[in-house]
Amino acid sequence: METDLKLLQSFCTNTGLIINTSKTKGFHFASKSKTFIYNHDKNWKLGKDTIAYIPPGVTEKYLGARIDPWAGVTKGEWPEKIKAWIKSLQAADLRPAQKIEVLRMHIIPRTYFHLILTEVSQNTLRNLYQIIRNSMKEIVHLPPHVTSGLLYSNNRSGGLGMLKLEVRIPSAIIRKRMALEMSTDKRYRGILPVSGRKQRQNH
Repeated sequence: METDLKLLQSFCTNTGLIINTSKTKGFHFASKSKTFIYNHDKNWKLGKDTIAYIPPGVTEKYLGARIDPWAGVTKGEWPEKIKAWIKSLQAADLRPAQKIEVLRMHIIPRTYFHLILTEVSQNTLRNLYQIIRNSMKEIVHLPPHVTSGLLYSNNRSGGLGMLKLEVRIPSAIIRKRMALEMSTDKRYRGILPVSGRKQRQNH
């Protein structure tokens, strides 16, 4: 951590940028035998300012995601969140085409970062897909039995151009993992689970 902070300080000095240390927190664990030691005795500084610690059991919000030092990124209740957003959208004084555009361009992309970061399961993606699909049919007053191909076909083909999470999110997760594997920094490569590295080596 001290090395990383020195690099960050050098970057800020060379670029003239300033870090808001009041909103900056960190954590570091060191393995010892069969346990982990929480390094709370370290005096982390950026310039003259001290960097606060995230105690075990406490989550910190980063780019909209909740980070737990022990458990990683909390997955969040995305089905409930999307239902709430769509409910508000349906109540808005907009035409159906405008509601579809808001859903397609704003509501669904809003979930991308979190779903990719947490590497959400296919079951969750299928659940979100069903919520979005059913909501779209309600918005444009389509009967439930209408094929979903109409929803996901592009606009030029007469469809609604909706993005399919079941395809887009897994492919983004794979690209993220490949970028980590190809990194020259061994710390980034170490983020990948051992099973994932072994699978890549076998191909």
